[in-house]
Amino acid sequence: MLPKVTIAIVNWNSGRETIETLKVLQKLKYPNYQIVVIDNGSTDDSVAILEAWKKLLSFHLMTLSKNIGYPGAINVAIKHIISQDLTTEYVFLLNPDAHPHQEVLNECVKVALAQNCPCVGTVVVEHEAGVRIAAGAKFPHLLFFSHSLPVKEGCDFWEVDIVHGAAILLRRDVIEDSLNSRGYVFDPALFLYGDEVEFCSWLRRRGHRIMVAGRAIVHHYKHNKSTLRKALAYYYVIRNHISLARKLLPQRFYLMFHIWCIARFIQAVLLFIKGQRICPMAIFEGLIDGYRLKMGKWDKHEDLMKIATCLPDQENNRNCLRA
Repeated sequence: MLPKVTIAIVNWNSGRETIETLKVLQKLKYPNYQIVVIDNGSTDDSVAILEAWKKLLSFHLMTLSKNIGYPGAINVAIKHIISQDLTTEYVFLLNPDAHPHQEVLNECVKVALAQNCPCVGTVVVEHEAGVRIAAGAKFPHLLFFSHSLPVKEGCDFWEVDIVHGAAILLRRDVIEDSLNSRGYVFDPALFLYGDEVEFCSWLRRRGHRIMVAGRAIVHHYKHNKSTLRKALAYYYVIRNHISLARKLLPQRFYLMFHIWCIARFIQAVLLFIKGQRICPMAIFEGLIDGYRLKMGKWDKHEDLMKIATCLPDQENNRNCLRA
């Protein structure tokens, strides 16, 4: 019998998207899995939507009273799964906007068992363009260039340093090891973006290999981001890159990493010259907080999301913030 897999999904203000992903999961050909969805303090009608569908789509719903970031929320879900279900041997982390092919669990588990690999990633395809956007990455290249490795056509698997966070299969023993030794699986201080980089680096230091299952395909839906949502991405990516570089890079590479930060500063200046205000501000604050070691939720996170909710149109956001 194939090992039991629990699929874990974090929802935040994306109830309808999550339901569409859950519908896709009904087509999985893997015979032994269950689904856990955790709502990360949504402020819209996500919880009501999920509650209405949970019996029909057969998933367990957990809810948090406030947004504690993606790493924090997925840690809560993982701890619940590991403590409450001793039969779960693997946890499959899936983004709510990622639609896996029906064989994805079969392919990931096959590689995990055959290669004795505790962490297996997938090939992530941008759905709209049909372009492969992630097939694993090398470290430290990822911190400097955000470069994905090419897909090895015809190969069932290949070894990487980092897997894409949209869909990851993790074995129970490494989850328990991380929880026991660090108190978490994904670093909650990062809040958003970069958590898989930190975890994969920890895993490799423990002597484990990381693989990508070449036939495990996940389609990632690239939703249009308002200027405000892009600003959040700028802030967290830049701040967390600095934190990860300080923590993970050898001294000689960390000194080189300052050049990357200077390039981000120049990017902010150019955006400001073009008339943008919020994205340059996010970049500047990401740089400052990164060097100041200020982690967790950005001070402006909630305010920006409130504005983004009121002004969903991208052009309206831009015009509002230029005023």
